Amino acid sequence: MKQDPDFVTALARGLRVLTCFHANDIELGNGEISQRVGLPPATVARLTYSLTQLGYLRSIPRRHKYALSAQVLSIGYPVLASLPERELARAHLKDLAVASHGSVCLAVAEGLQAVYIEVSRGLDAGQYPDIGQHRPLLHSSVGRALFAAMDAEQQASALNHLCVITPSRAQELRDAAHQAHQDFRRFGMCHTESMAIPGWSGIAIPIKGLNDRTLAITLGVPTSALDTRTKVQQARLALAATASRVSAAFQAARKAKPQVGR
Repeated sequence: MKQDPDFVTALARGLRVLTCFHANDIELGNGEISQRVGLPPATVARLTYSLTQLGYLRSIPRRHKYALSAQVLSIGYPVLASLPERELARAHLKDLAVASHGSVCLAVAEGLQAVYIEVSRGLDAGQYPDIGQHRPLLHSSVGRALFAAMDAEQQASALNHLCVITPSRAQELRDAAHQAHQDFRRFGMCHTESMAIPGWSGIAIPIKGLNDRTLAITLGVPTSALDTRTKVQQARLALAATASRVSAAFQAARKAKPQVGR
């Protein structure tokens, strides 16, 4: 990209600053941001000043730190509003979350990550995950389900990109891709234990959304809740039933309003 005359480096750096904030970060200083984005502190200082002037960061002068402002939401809202699958799936996700006491999420693939676009939490699910959070493509059940639903060319491209970014984990990534294939061929869904969140297991199934968009539904529960084959099978059946109901809702929307989501 550095040799691309149309690539705006300053814009890319500004976006890197905004996206370096994690869900648990209340505020970050320039030094912390510098470490996360790999840019010199002086460069980061100019970027945080500019983003504050634009309203995307909020300055906390007493501690010399910054926090994301609510204006950042104005960037993401149009994306969420353009995904009618969220509303169509919401009640079905909630039913499974209540029945399982876990978390049930709808996600899409974005680059090399799975991004949650709708979330329902049961009694034991806790505070997370939430809309907008992301999971690694091959190191989460939801990411693996989305990977398994890709065509061969897309899978090869994604796996190659991941191996180039983290060459020291290339074999681990290939093994994860192989496991995703194995799970999907055998069960039609993917299952991971204590991977994205220690002590929690996830089962995810890909589903076709509107306008040929591929999504995945994931069920997350404490690993202790899936300590026998019978319990795992019950969870898979419950997830498959929810996916079937969501698919039916999508199909009805296609027939009623072919322009939905366009």
